[in-house]
Amino acid sequence: MNKCRLAYLKNTLERIEKKLGLEGQPRVLVFHEKEGRRHAHCVWSRIDSENMKANELIILKGIYDEEGSELAKRIVIENKDELIKAICTKSQNGDDHKSKFDLLIFLLNSYNFIYRETFSVEKNQKDVIEKLARLLRGKKREKMIAKLYVFLIKEYSTTIAPELIAVERNFPSVSKFNIKDHVCDG
Repeated sequence: MNKCRLAYLKNTLERIEKKLGLEGQPRVLVFHEKEGRRHAHCVWSRIDSENMKANELIILKGIYDEEGSELAKRIVIENKDELIKAICTKSQNGDDHKSKFDLLIFLLNSYNFIYRETFSVEKNQKDVIEKLARLLRGKKREKMIAKLYVFLIKEYSTTIAPELIAVERNFPSVSKFNIKDHVCDG
């Protein structure tokens, strides 16, 4: 991981730490690679060393209150370019993970502006369309991601490329995707 990304990660962890009242608590940060993807896990100790008792930690309140959603929004905005790259990547192993589908749905539910920015650029739309045929011939999860991509392009692009119409003609099942099965109401 380069120094810039590491500094950003450290800053993000410090903000989360502050938000959850874990400042000054020991933490462990572990990096590892799984299926070609490098990522990190962070665990904080909740033990108060003076009285040897676990501090109360109300995670859901800390994450889902107004300030928590603002922190999440700021993280999405600060990483917008990386998210757009992740959406448009042509990497063969980038779209066959449940986590990719979950990320796309999370962004759709909470930060759909990312799709307007992504698909307002013709090259991004074409990059995604280019990988649709491969995805639609793949495993069940890849087909689901392909259908979601088609929905997103049609929903958030100002123009629909002729290549997308050709994909829909060659793979009629792509239009059977029901977004309501995957988004939150409210």
